Amino acid sequence: MASFNYSAILTWLIALPLVGSAIVALLPASRVKLIRNTAIAAMAGMVVLAAVAVRLFNWAPSAGGHFQLMQIWPWIPALHAAYFVGVDALSLYLILFTAALGLLTAVGSYGVGHQLRAYYISIMLLTGFMIGALAAENIFLFALFFILSIFPMYFITGLWGGERRQSAALKFGLLALVSSGLLFAAIFLAPHANQMHEVAAKRTGLSHWVMSHDLAIVAAGRLSTAQWFLWLILIALGLRIGIPGLHIWLPDFCCENTGASAMLVLGGNFLLAAYCVERLGGPLLHLQSAHIRVCIAWVVGIGVILIALSGLAQNDLGRLIASWISLQAGLITLGVLAFTSGSLEGAMLQSVGAVITLASLLWVCHVLQLRARHRDLSRLGGISQLMPGLFGLSLPGFIAAMAVPGFCLFAGEFLVTRSVFGLHPGKGSSLGFSSFAHWQAVLGVTVILGLFLMIATLLWTIERVFFGSPRPEYSHFQKLSRMERLVLVPLVAFNLALGLFPMWLIIDPLTSTIRTLAHIGAN
Repeated sequence: MASFNYSAILTWLIALPLVGSAIVALLPASRVKLIRNTAIAAMAGMVVLAAVAVRLFNWAPSAGGHFQLMQIWPWIPALHAAYFVGVDALSLYLILFTAALGLLTAVGSYGVGHQLRAYYISIMLLTGFMIGALAAENIFLFALFFILSIFPMYFITGLWGGERRQSAALKFGLLALVSSGLLFAAIFLAPHANQMHEVAAKRTGLSHWVMSHDLAIVAAGRLSTAQWFLWLILIALGLRIGIPGLHIWLPDFCCENTGASAMLVLGGNFLLAAYCVERLGGPLLHLQSAHIRVCIAWVVGIGVILIALSGLAQNDLGRLIASWISLQAGLITLGVLAFTSGSLEGAMLQSVGAVITLASLLWVCHVLQLRARHRDLSRLGGISQLMPGLFGLSLPGFIAAMAVPGFCLFAGEFLVTRSVFGLHPGKGSSLGFSSFAHWQAVLGVTVILGLFLMIATLLWTIERVFFGSPRPEYSHFQKLSRMERLVLVPLVAFNLALGLFPMWLIIDPLTSTIRTLAHIGAN
C-alpha cells in the first residue's frame, strides 16, 4: 500500500467535535433526545474518521515507524510554533482508542439530566483536544492541546460530579495547570539552551521522535539549562499521570467523577499522560546518567509499595480504584525508565489495558453507587445474589486488574516487571548498568511485593462486595439495565481480546515504532 504522507484527515478528526459542539449549542435545550443523538452521531463520526485514517496508514514494517498523514501550516515563527499534525503507529492506535472511548462515554451518558447541552459539548471538546494532543508533532501545539484538555475535565467534574465535586475539580484544575505551566516553562527554556550543533540531535535520533527541533537539541545537551528542562518535563508529566507521590489530586478526582464521564475524564487523561511519558519522558531520560534513572526507579518502586498499602487500608471503592491506577502509572514509568524494546512493549500494553480496566471498574462503582447511594466497602455484600449480571460482567475487570493471564494487563505487567529485573534480550541491564546488580533484584522484589499487595486488596474487595449474605436494605436493587449492559459488554470484549491477542492487536502493529524508540536507547 502506498503511504499517504500528507492528508487533511487528522484536521477533520480534530475539527469534527468542534463542529458537533457548535451544532449542539444551537439546539433547543428542551430537545433532549435530539441533543443526545446529535452528540452520539458526532462521536461515531470521529470513530469512522479514525478508522479511515487507520485504513490510509501504511502499516508495512518499513513505513510503520515514520510519521504519515501529516499536515503543516505556519503559525507563530517567533515561538517555533506551527500547526503540524501527523501520526505514527503508536499515536494513530491511541487516537482510534480515544475516539472509541469517547463514543462509549456518549452512549453511556443516558443518566445525565441537567445542563445536557453543556455536558455533551464538554465531552466532545475533551475528546477533540486529546486527539489533537496525540496528533500534534510540534511541541508548542502539543502543549496547547495538553492544557486545553484540562478545562473540559474541570467543568465535567465541577458540574456533574459528586457531593464534593467543586473541591475535587479545583484540586485537579490547579495541579493540572501547574503541570502545564511547567511544560510551557520547559518549552520557553528551549531556545535559550540552543547551543548545540544539529549533529547532536541527529545522532540521538530525537529529532525524529521528539516534536520540536529545539527540544531535540536541548535534550542532547549536557548544559545546566538542559537539566532544568528535563526536570520540568518530568514533574509536569508525573503530576498529570498521577505517579505515586504526585497523585494527591487523584483520590478525590476519582471519587467525585461518576458515570460514563469518569471513563473519558480519568481514562482519557491517563492515556494521554502515559503517551507523553512514553514519547517524551523516555527519550529525555535515556540521555541522562544511569544514576539519575536508578534514583527515579527507586522512588517509583517505593511509591508502588506505599500506594499498595494505602489501597489495602481503603474502605471507599473510589479511592481504592485511584490507588490502583496510580500503581499502574508507576509501573508504566518503570517500563519507560528501562527503555528497551521489551519494556516499551510492556508500557504500551499497560497503558491501553489499564484504561480498559479502569473504565470497567469505574462503571461498576457507578452502578453500585446508583443503587446503594455510597461506595463504602464495609457496608456492601451479597451483590452477586442480588445482581448476578453485574457480578458476571464486572468479574473480568477485577481479574484483569490483578494481572491474571488471559486478560488485558497480564502481558504488560509481566514485560515491565521483567525489565526491572533486567531479564530482557540484549546486552547489559535494562536501567543502564553493564551487568546485573543486586539493587535490581531488590527493586524487582519490591515492585512484585507491591503488586501482590494490590492483588490481595482486589481479592478482598471482590469478597466484600459480591460474596456473603445480601443485606436487607439492598433488597430493592434492580438488575442491570440494557444501557448499563451496553457499556460493560464492549469493555469485557476489549479486555478479553487484548488479553488473548496482545501480539496481533498491539505488539505487531507497533513493532516499527517500538524499535525506533528503543534505537535511541541503544545509541
